[in-house]
Amino acid sequence: MAYKKPDSTTEKEKENEVLKTQQAQAQETVTISKSEFDQMKAQMETLMQMMAMGSIGNKQPSKKEEKYITFVNMTKGKFVLKGSSYYTIDEQFGTRRFIEREARMIVNNMPKSIRDGKIYILDADFVKDCELEDVYADLLSDKQMKELLTKKPSYVAEVYKNANKAQKQIIVDMIENKKLNGEDVDANILLQIGELSGKNLIEITPIENENAKEE
Repeated sequence: MAYKKPDSTTEKEKENEVLKTQQAQAQETVTISKSEFDQMKAQMETLMQMMAMGSIGNKQPSKKEEKYITFVNMTKGKFVLKGSSYYTIDEQFGTRRFIEREARMIVNNMPKSIRDGKIYILDADFVKDCELEDVYADLLSDKQMKELLTKKPSYVAEVYKNANKAQKQIIVDMIENKKLNGEDVDANILLQIGELSGKNLIEITPIENENAKEE
């Protein structure tokens, strides 16, 4: 039997085919790895965005800092406020500040005094939150009350007529205190408010004069 020489061309082609197959597989592996990397990268970017927006994790929302609310005593003399405890404002137009939660407790405990304007709140946003806007539309503020007796008698009389019962009393008390302390009050104001209130404001004399009479 004669020996048949191997076909060298066929073997070479086989080797080339094997090499091409290996190269194709390697290329496919690289392509898959790059695709997976791009996908992971996209997922990481999404995750970072969610964390920045606070959509995941246990991050607690920042606590709102409570503000302080100022109350003004509109009445003559001492006034006691009731919140979680008792607080005193010693004089007319004296002020006291309370943290917001305590201020709300005072409003809830003393609705009549607040609505009557015996105590005035110096915070428009807080007044709105407490649903007191309609009430405050008709109340004299501390500034208006302080300046009232410097106005024309006709203006003072008109303000008095439109004030509620509690603030009418405050106006009369202010006039009486000024007279008792020897301070000047326009005679026409004394006359008109005296007629409207039913009190003889003109005849009020300073305290020191009363003491002199007794001596």
